[in-house]
Formats: sequence, C-alpha cells, structure tokens
Amino acid sequence: MLIKVLHKLLSTKPETPAAAMTPCVATNGSSAETVAQCQPPTQDADSIRLSTQETEEQSGERKLTAAMLSVIVVICTKYDVSKDDFARDAPDDAALAMKLKEIIEINQDIEPDCLRIVKLSCHVVIRIAKLKPSCVMEFNRHSFEKVLSEAAKTLSDLDNCMLFAGDDREVTKPVKSLPALVKQAQRAILQST
Repeated sequence: MLIKVLHKLLSTKPETPAAAMTPCVATNGSSAETVAQCQPPTQDADSIRLSTQETEEQSGERKLTAAMLSVIVVICTKYDVSKDDFARDAPDDAALAMKLKEIIEINQDIEPDCLRIVKLSCHVVIRIAKLKPSCVMEFNRHSFEKVLSEAAKTLSDLDNCMLFAGDDREVTKPVKSLPALVKQAQRAILQST
C-alpha cells in the first residue's frame, strides 16, 4: 500500500499557489499612489465565482496531498517496512525528491493546511532518508536543507500561533514545532550521507 500511495503522490498534478502576492511599495513615497497600486481590480460575478471555484479546488488538492503524506508517515511509522522492500519498490529517487521539494515550495502560504503539509513532508523526508539512503543524494542535489529552512522561516509565526488555536475542551498532545521537524529532517539527510 505504501508504494501505491507514493506513486499516487507522484502522479498528482502540481498545485498552484493561492495568489501571486506582490508587495505594495511606493516608488516615490506617495501614499495615495501606493494605495491605488494596491487596490485589487474590480471583478464581475463570473470572475468571483471562478476565483471561489479555484480556491475550493486548491483546498481539495491540499487535503488530498495532506492525506497521502499522512498515510505514508503512518505506514512508515506503525508498520515494519524493510529497507530492502522499500528500496526495491519505491519510485525513482529523483522523482520522489523533486515532488517533495515541489510540495514544500508550493505550500508556503501562511495557512494551517500549508503548515500541516510542510510538517508531514518533513516526516516523510525523515522516514525516506532512513528507508532509502540513496534518496539522500537527491535531497542534497535539490538543496533540501535550504528549502526546509525557508519553509520554517516563512511558517514559523503561524506554527507558534497554532498552539493557541485549539479548542479549550480539546486535549492536545505535544507536537513538534516546524523548526524542530526541519532540524530533524536536515539531520536525517546529513546522517545518511
């Protein structure tokens, strides 16, 4: 089942970032110009409907990605997956590394779903580095340490705030922070080389 999920993950189409946000900076210091430049273009009902549909589609893609990553982590953690079986049946190292990098880079919006996906991706990197050390060369080739550091930097404030986002009645178990997971993933990559 693990191999099927990995292949399904590789076959998913690349997600698209929520919106290309460009910072509004005044070039000559005029705040009126800055405000005018930052105003979104007026939209008609059709374009608003399309935008909503794209947002819902993106949310569905993120949920599917998170579910697949979660299944991979659970299987690798709870079941005795041997290195030999995984190495024999797992997808191409380069394709796997590139897909995980793409997932991390695309999910750096400051949203809880993106934080969850990046955390799950860190867990997958850790598991794969242990199960298939040959992937580590691809992780290094694709600058995974840098990609993980950038994700941690971008999402760290959200990660810190999520501690307080739970329901008061909810009993929460301690979870690792994103910076801790990034360090653990980077260590797993370094130790396997």
